[in-house]
Amino acid sequence: DTLNDAGSKTLMAAGETAVKYNFALEGSSYEAEIQKIPPGEERESFKQNLLSDNVVGAEMRILVWLYHEYFGEWYQLGEKRNQ
Repeated sequence: DTLNDAGSKTLMAAGETAVKYNFALEGSSYEAEIQKIPPGEERESFKQNLLSDNVVGAEMRILVWLYHEYFGEWYQLGEKRNQ
């Protein structure tokens, strides 16, 4: 659940910047799209948030798989467990 919260924050931060600079999500490259953000703090923040989101997502997939291996069922996020 902690990773899910962290992932939500990093995804929102990177997503807001991508929308602001009208990133093309298909048919373009990361290198071309990142050039739309002026060099400086905003670009560095975008890169950090995008990397963090990818790392958190990978961690979540691994942990969910391990949970399944250990307990024989699929992990449910906190809000799904509490319903």
